[in-house]
Amino acid sequence: MHAVVMKVTPPTGLEFYQPNTRRFRRERLVDLAVEIEWRGGAVPYSERFADTYYSLCDGLAEARHVFLEGTNLPGAWQGRRIFVVGETGFGTGLNFLATWRLWRESASADARLHYLSVEGFPLSIDALERAHSAWPELEPYAKALRSVYPPIHPGFHRVWLDRGLVSLTLLVGEVGMILAEAEAQVDAWFLDGFAPARNPAMWSAEVMAEIARLSAPRARLATYTASSRVRRNLERAGFSVEKKSGFGTKREMLVARFRGPSAVSYVAPWYRAPGRADTRSVGVLGAGIAGCAIAHAVVRRGREVVLVDRRDAIAGETSGNPGALIAPRFDSGDTNAAHFHARAYRMALASIEESQISWLSRGILRPLMEAETVWSDQIMASQAGLWLGAVEALEAKEATRRAGISITKACLLVPSAGVLRPTEYAEVLADNAGFIGAREVAKLETHDDAWLMKDLDGRTVTETDIAVIAAGHACQDHNQVKWLELEPVVGQLSIVPATLRSADLALSVLQSGYVTPTFAGCHIVGATHTRAGLDPGRWPVPVTVEAHVENLLGLPLALDGVLGEAVGQAAVCHWSGRAGIRSMTPDRLPVVGAVVDPMRFRHAYRRLQHGPKGQFPPTSPLQEGLYVLSGLGSRGLMTAPLAAEILASQMFGEPWPVERDVALAVSPSRFLVRALVRGET
Repeated sequence: MHAVVMKVTPPTGLEFYQPNTRRFRRERLVDLAVEIEWRGGAVPYSERFADTYYSLCDGLAEARHVFLEGTNLPGAWQGRRIFVVGETGFGTGLNFLATWRLWRESASADARLHYLSVEGFPLSIDALERAHSAWPELEPYAKALRSVYPPIHPGFHRVWLDRGLVSLTLLVGEVGMILAEAEAQVDAWFLDGFAPARNPAMWSAEVMAEIARLSAPRARLATYTASSRVRRNLERAGFSVEKKSGFGTKREMLVARFRGPSAVSYVAPWYRAPGRADTRSVGVLGAGIAGCAIAHAVVRRGREVVLVDRRDAIAGETSGNPGALIAPRFDSGDTNAAHFHARAYRMALASIEESQISWLSRGILRPLMEAETVWSDQIMASQAGLWLGAVEALEAKEATRRAGISITKACLLVPSAGVLRPTEYAEVLADNAGFIGAREVAKLETHDDAWLMKDLDGRTVTETDIAVIAAGHACQDHNQVKWLELEPVVGQLSIVPATLRSADLALSVLQSGYVTPTFAGCHIVGATHTRAGLDPGRWPVPVTVEAHVENLLGLPLALDGVLGEAVGQAAVCHWSGRAGIRSMTPDRLPVVGAVVDPMRFRHAYRRLQHGPKGQFPPTSPLQEGLYVLSGLGSRGLMTAPLAAEILASQMFGEPWPVERDVALAVSPSRFLVRALVRGET
């Protein structure tokens, strides 16, 4: 067997021996008040670095000469289905806008542009708008960019533009640190930081090494500077560099080609799964929120998708609840789970905005317990992994005014959170996918490099290049993924008639349980988390009085009996409700990624019990073309869009939408790795 010596070391020596114990670098708050002046009316000038963002004479012409022509665009992307541009220094987004316009004019109709850009000091939307005013010819593109420009916060932010033909992944943070968390194969680089003499960290040998690691073979690179230090750092990183005529007053600039591929990888062999960019069709087993989310992500990439489900409608089981909360988790630790859920919340909000569905209600209160402290807005937002202004601290009096009813405790308010109807959202996500309902898939098998789903009578339901198992707890009905550590758990919500007092509730209140404002004269109260007496094969799941009582006991104490007579023991017997089966994992993270062959995997990596050093196969032994998206638990509506984006990006060999640690934390292989580390075979 071909083997590779395991030399992956950053950022700690035990990273891959104990992958779940890695602690993230604390996310630093981003300075929202970037100090800029304006030169010539609409050219921003950085006071921090004493430099303009681009040429005073014509920034757009400079972008075209240096970066587009310097990397041979559009010629370099002709005939390519996926093309990736990387940039250091997003600034006003001028290079992105110029690239996007050229892509629109010259790329094939089915091609996708992925633009990965780093920015350590992001500008406000107002500053972007002023800068963009200098180029009326770019205004349609600039306006679209500003409409999806993410709230400023450290980390990865992906948005889609131009009907899904263009993605922008904005990496907000210190350039060396955040590039070290990225995974991509970049075809063309634009190095556009402030001048090397004024911002040397942007052009360091460490940054150039990361750029090389992220470069595809023969990747192109261009920069306006002709600095000898930059040239030497590029050459040491593996680039062939030459000088070209510069723009305007700059006599020379640098262009380069990567001599790679890079020998450096931060992804351990047991987590590597090469994508299949030539895939034409994808079959998805399961039409709940997980299946609909991955269907949407795949359709966005121009592939054919068909959803298959045993029910006769989209979101026919647990995803069909009458309402569901979209709310952040208030995690204070630097953990994989905290970072995944923070990024999932941000992506869910963007996805819902894009879907144009209406919220049932907006705004969620989280009462604080006596032992908790009301932090400043800035610290709270950091703790929740959100942006400044995402969370407000309210005393009980102000919480009462906002909620419309009496609240007895200080609260945190999340204005962006809320309640929506899962079925409506799922249907929008699945809108452009095929759907085969009322078909029970009994078996998955391969034939001539295709995946076949077969029903109980052995008839073929679908035949596709790729299969994704997104069937919730029913995933374990299929041998290919039976080894996954998925656990079925019953969740029941209660539908409670409003009272005269409770009808005025304007915000959802969330603590150990939750209660929503009224919809059609009733509140939604939830939700249980029960393993006892579970029958995974029974549908519909029976609604029980015992679960209603559990929801009653979980009502936020700060409501001070506002539901009155509606929550008496006698009244509970008359509540209606809905129950479903969730799929959970031991670490409360979903399962997202390529499916390995467990027997061959255990054999290939059996030495992991002795540590991560030694010789290992270079890639995981896969069940080729098979993927899984499951284990979303009680927050599936919030986590599904990010989970699907991670999966689709890996499936098609695209830049990852989140930090590498976050993506690897949800890898299906993590269960096998942990067992091997413990010496279990």
